[in-house]
Amino acid sequence: MAANPPALELKGVCKRYPERKGKPPASGDRRQDLLRSIDLVVKRGEFVAIEGQSGCGKSTLLHLLGGLDGDFSGELRVLGESLSALNDTKRSALRNRSIGFVFQSFNLLPQLTALENVLLPEAFCEIKGAHERARAALAEVGLGAKAHARPGELSGGERQRIAIARALLAQPPLVLADEPTGNLDARTGMGVIELFQRLHERGTTLVIVTHELRVSRAASRVLLLRDGKLESPDVDPLQRADEGTK
Repeated sequence: MAANPPALELKGVCKRYPERKGKPPASGDRRQDLLRSIDLVVKRGEFVAIEGQSGCGKSTLLHLLGGLDGDFSGELRVLGESLSALNDTKRSALRNRSIGFVFQSFNLLPQLTALENVLLPEAFCEIKGAHERARAALAEVGLGAKAHARPGELSGGERQRIAIARALLAQPPLVLADEPTGNLDARTGMGVIELFQRLHERGTTLVIVTHELRVSRAASRVLLLRDGKLESPDVDPLQRADEGTK
Protein backbone atom coordinates (compact mmCIF):
# COMPACT_ATOMS: atom_id res chain seq x y z
CA MET A 1 0.00 0.00 0.00
CA ALA A 2 1.26 3.48 -0.85
CA ALA A 3 2.44 5.59 2.09
CA ASN A 4 -0.22 8.18 1.37
CA PRO A 5 -2.83 6.64 -0.96
CA PRO A 6 -5.61 8.67 -2.58
CA ALA A 7 -8.72 9.34 -0.54
CA LEU A 8 -10.77 7.44 -3.12
CA GLU A 9 -9.78 5.18 -5.99
CA LEU A 10 -12.31 3.45 -8.26
CA LYS A 11 -11.48 1.08 -11.11
CA GLY A 12 -14.24 -0.36 -13.25
CA VAL A 13 -16.90 0.05 -10.56
CA CYS A 14 -20.34 -1.12 -11.67
CA LYS A 15 -23.69 -1.17 -9.89
CA ARG A 16 -26.89 -2.76 -11.16
CA TYR A 17 -30.48 -2.14 -10.24
CA PRO A 18 -32.03 -5.07 -8.38
CA GLU A 19 -33.73 -7.26 -10.99
CA ARG A 20 -37.51 -7.26 -10.80
CA LYS A 21 -39.03 -10.61 -10.03
CA GLY A 22 -40.41 -12.23 -13.14
CA LYS A 23 -38.97 -9.51 -15.38
CA PRO A 24 -35.39 -10.34 -16.37
CA PRO A 25 -33.71 -7.70 -18.54
CA ALA A 26 -33.56 -8.35 -22.25
CA SER A 27 -30.24 -9.42 -23.70
CA GLY A 28 -27.95 -6.40 -24.06
CA ASP A 29 -30.39 -4.16 -22.17
CA ARG A 30 -28.39 -1.60 -20.16
CA ARG A 31 -31.36 -0.16 -18.31
CA GLN A 32 -30.41 -2.35 -15.34
CA ASP A 33 -26.95 -0.77 -15.22
CA LEU A 34 -27.01 2.20 -12.83
CA LEU A 35 -23.23 2.76 -12.68
CA ARG A 36 -21.09 1.51 -15.55
CA SER A 37 -17.37 0.85 -15.22
CA ILE A 38 -16.53 4.02 -13.28
CA ASP A 39 -12.89 5.02 -12.91
CA LEU A 40 -12.09 7.82 -10.48
CA VAL A 41 -9.25 9.05 -8.28
CA VAL A 42 -9.90 11.67 -5.62
CA LYS A 43 -6.71 12.98 -4.06
CA ARG A 44 -6.53 13.79 -0.38
CA GLY A 45 -7.69 17.31 0.30
CA GLU A 46 -9.78 17.64 -2.88
CA PHE A 47 -13.26 19.16 -2.88
CA VAL A 48 -15.27 17.35 -5.56
CA ALA A 49 -18.84 18.19 -6.57
CA ILE A 50 -20.86 15.53 -8.43
CA GLU A 51 -23.79 16.72 -10.54
CA GLY A 52 -26.41 14.80 -12.50
CA GLN A 53 -30.10 14.48 -13.16
CA SER A 54 -32.40 13.07 -10.49
CA GLY A 55 -32.32 9.28 -10.52
CA CYS A 56 -28.98 9.02 -12.33
CA GLY A 57 -27.30 7.25 -9.41
CA LYS A 58 -25.50 10.06 -7.56
CA SER A 59 -26.71 9.01 -4.11
CA THR A 60 -26.02 5.37 -4.95
CA LEU A 61 -22.45 6.28 -5.88
CA LEU A 62 -22.05 8.18 -2.61
CA HIS A 63 -23.28 5.15 -0.65
CA LEU A 64 -20.70 2.99 -2.40
CA LEU A 65 -17.92 5.48 -1.63
CA GLY A 66 -18.89 5.44 2.04
CA GLY A 67 -19.12 1.68 2.35
CA LEU A 68 -22.88 1.80 3.02
CA ASP A 69 -23.54 -0.45 0.02
CA GLY A 70 -21.20 -3.34 -0.71
CA ASP A 71 -23.13 -4.71 -3.67
CA PHE A 72 -20.93 -3.65 -6.58
CA SER A 73 -18.30 -5.02 -8.94
CA GLY A 74 -14.89 -3.58 -9.66
CA GLU A 75 -12.28 -2.17 -7.30
CA LEU A 76 -13.07 0.56 -4.78
CA ARG A 77 -10.46 1.78 -2.32
CA VAL A 78 -11.15 4.25 0.46
CA LEU A 79 -8.04 5.75 2.06
CA GLY A 80 -6.08 2.80 0.70
CA GLU A 81 -8.50 0.14 2.01
CA SER A 82 -10.16 -2.15 -0.53
CA LEU A 83 -13.85 -2.29 0.42
CA SER A 84 -14.27 -5.64 -1.32
CA ALA A 85 -11.64 -7.13 0.99
CA LEU A 86 -13.37 -5.94 4.18
CA ASN A 87 -16.11 -7.80 5.99
CA ASP A 88 -19.09 -5.92 7.41
CA THR A 89 -17.42 -5.34 10.77
CA LYS A 90 -14.23 -3.92 9.29
CA ARG A 91 -16.16 -1.82 6.78
CA SER A 92 -18.23 -0.35 9.63
CA ALA A 93 -15.05 0.39 11.57
CA LEU A 94 -13.60 2.23 8.56
CA ARG A 95 -16.78 4.30 8.23
CA ASN A 96 -16.90 5.19 11.90
CA ARG A 97 -13.21 6.07 12.04
CA SER A 98 -12.57 7.83 8.75
CA ILE A 99 -15.77 8.92 6.97
CA GLY A 100 -18.27 11.63 7.90
CA PHE A 101 -21.72 11.59 6.28
CA VAL A 102 -24.04 14.57 5.77
CA PHE A 103 -27.53 13.95 4.40
CA GLN A 104 -30.15 16.31 2.98
CA SER A 105 -32.74 15.14 5.52
CA PHE A 106 -30.42 15.83 8.51
CA ASN A 107 -31.27 12.46 10.20
CA LEU A 108 -31.31 13.91 13.71
CA LEU A 109 -33.12 12.18 16.59
CA PRO A 110 -35.80 14.62 17.80
CA GLN A 111 -35.72 13.47 21.42
CA LEU A 112 -32.00 14.21 21.78
CA THR A 113 -30.30 17.56 22.28
CA ALA A 114 -27.93 19.01 19.71
CA LEU A 115 -24.96 17.82 21.76
CA GLU A 116 -26.41 14.32 22.14
CA ASN A 117 -27.05 14.12 18.40
CA VAL A 118 -23.45 15.11 17.67
CA LEU A 119 -22.29 12.40 20.08
CA LEU A 120 -24.24 9.61 18.34
CA PRO A 121 -21.24 8.20 16.42
CA GLU A 122 -19.61 7.35 19.77
CA ALA A 123 -22.32 4.72 20.25
CA PHE A 124 -20.73 2.74 17.40
CA CYS A 125 -17.05 3.54 17.90
CA GLU A 126 -15.14 4.75 20.96
CA ILE A 127 -13.86 8.27 20.33
CA LYS A 128 -11.28 9.67 22.71
CA GLY A 129 -12.41 12.93 24.27
CA ALA A 130 -15.79 12.66 22.53
CA HIS A 131 -17.60 15.23 24.68
CA GLU A 132 -14.88 17.83 24.23
CA ARG A 133 -14.79 17.11 20.48
CA ALA A 134 -18.59 17.38 20.25
CA ARG A 135 -18.61 20.78 21.91
CA ALA A 136 -15.73 21.92 19.69
CA ALA A 137 -17.60 20.69 16.59
CA LEU A 138 -20.73 22.59 17.62
CA ALA A 139 -18.63 25.71 18.17
CA GLU A 140 -17.01 25.25 14.75
CA VAL A 141 -20.42 25.27 13.05
CA GLY A 142 -21.51 28.27 15.11
CA LEU A 143 -23.90 26.48 17.45
CA GLY A 144 -21.94 26.25 20.68
CA ALA A 145 -24.74 28.09 22.49
CA LYS A 146 -27.39 25.64 21.23
CA ALA A 147 -25.86 22.48 22.71
CA HIS A 148 -28.94 21.72 24.83
CA ALA A 149 -31.58 22.64 22.25
CA ARG A 150 -33.57 19.89 20.56
CA PRO A 151 -33.97 19.73 16.75
CA GLY A 152 -37.60 20.89 16.89
CA GLU A 153 -36.44 24.15 18.46
CA LEU A 154 -33.97 24.90 15.67
CA SER A 155 -34.17 26.20 12.11
CA GLY A 156 -33.42 24.03 9.08
CA GLY A 157 -29.99 25.60 8.69
CA GLU A 158 -29.17 24.98 12.34
CA ARG A 159 -30.27 21.34 12.07
CA GLN A 160 -28.05 20.87 9.03
CA ARG A 161 -25.10 22.39 10.87
CA ILE A 162 -25.69 19.97 13.75
CA ALA A 163 -25.62 17.15 11.21
CA ILE A 164 -22.30 18.48 9.91
CA ALA A 165 -20.93 18.73 13.46
CA ARG A 166 -21.93 15.09 14.00
CA ALA A 167 -20.07 14.12 10.81
CA LEU A 168 -16.97 15.89 12.16
CA LEU A 169 -16.98 14.26 15.61
CA ALA A 170 -14.29 11.69 14.81
CA GLN A 171 -12.37 14.33 12.79
CA PRO A 172 -12.57 12.14 9.66
CA PRO A 173 -10.25 12.80 6.71
CA LEU A 174 -13.15 12.19 4.29
CA VAL A 175 -16.61 13.83 4.31
CA LEU A 176 -19.41 12.74 1.95
CA ALA A 177 -22.50 14.91 1.59
CA ASP A 178 -25.74 14.23 -0.29
CA GLU A 179 -27.52 17.46 -1.34
CA PRO A 180 -26.59 19.17 1.96
CA THR A 181 -28.14 22.50 0.92
CA GLY A 182 -31.20 21.06 -0.81
CA ASN A 183 -33.63 21.84 2.04
CA LEU A 184 -32.19 25.25 2.92
CA ASP A 185 -32.95 28.80 1.83
CA ALA A 186 -30.31 30.71 -0.14
CA ARG A 187 -28.76 32.59 2.80
CA THR A 188 -28.64 29.57 5.10
CA GLY A 189 -27.30 27.36 2.32
CA MET A 190 -24.48 29.81 1.69
CA GLY A 191 -23.44 29.51 5.32
CA VAL A 192 -23.22 25.73 4.95
CA ILE A 193 -21.17 26.08 1.75
CA GLU A 194 -18.75 28.44 3.52
CA LEU A 195 -18.38 25.84 6.27
CA PHE A 196 -17.46 23.20 3.69
CA GLN A 197 -14.92 25.63 2.21
CA ARG A 198 -13.28 25.99 5.63
CA LEU A 199 -13.10 22.21 5.97
CA HIS A 200 -11.50 22.03 2.53
CA GLU A 201 -8.93 24.65 3.48
CA ARG A 202 -8.15 22.59 6.57
CA GLY A 203 -7.30 19.60 4.38
CA THR A 204 -10.48 17.55 4.64
CA THR A 205 -11.42 15.63 1.49
CA LEU A 206 -14.98 16.48 0.41
CA VAL A 207 -17.25 14.75 -2.10
CA ILE A 208 -20.64 16.45 -2.42
CA VAL A 209 -23.60 15.44 -4.56
CA THR A 210 -25.44 18.61 -5.54
CA HIS A 211 -27.92 20.40 -7.79
CA GLU A 212 -26.64 23.81 -6.65
CA LEU A 213 -24.34 25.94 -8.76
CA ARG A 214 -23.00 27.64 -5.61
CA VAL A 215 -21.74 24.30 -4.29
CA SER A 216 -20.08 23.46 -7.60
CA ARG A 217 -18.42 26.87 -7.73
CA ALA A 218 -16.92 26.25 -4.29
CA ALA A 219 -15.50 22.87 -5.34
CA SER A 220 -12.02 22.33 -6.73
CA ARG A 221 -13.38 19.84 -9.31
CA VAL A 222 -16.81 19.22 -10.84
CA LEU A 223 -17.89 15.86 -12.24
CA LEU A 224 -21.08 14.94 -14.09
CA LEU A 225 -22.75 11.55 -13.70
CA ARG A 226 -24.57 10.75 -16.93
CA ASP A 227 -25.66 7.41 -18.41
CA GLY A 228 -23.88 5.58 -15.61
CA LYS A 229 -20.52 7.25 -16.34
CA LEU A 230 -18.58 10.06 -14.67
CA GLU A 231 -17.45 12.87 -16.93
CA SER A 232 -15.40 16.04 -16.46
CA PRO A 233 -17.49 18.56 -18.43
CA ASP A 234 -15.76 21.41 -20.26
CA VAL A 235 -18.60 23.68 -19.16
CA ASP A 236 -20.50 23.08 -15.92
CA PRO A 237 -24.10 22.07 -16.88
CA LEU A 238 -25.43 23.99 -13.88
CA GLN A 239 -23.56 27.08 -15.12
CA ARG A 240 -25.30 26.78 -18.50
CA ALA A 241 -28.67 26.37 -16.81
CA ASP A 242 -27.99 29.42 -14.65
CA GLU A 243 -27.06 31.53 -17.66
CA GLY A 244 -30.21 30.39 -19.45
CA THR A 245 -32.39 31.94 -16.78
CA LYS A 246 -30.84 35.40 -17.03
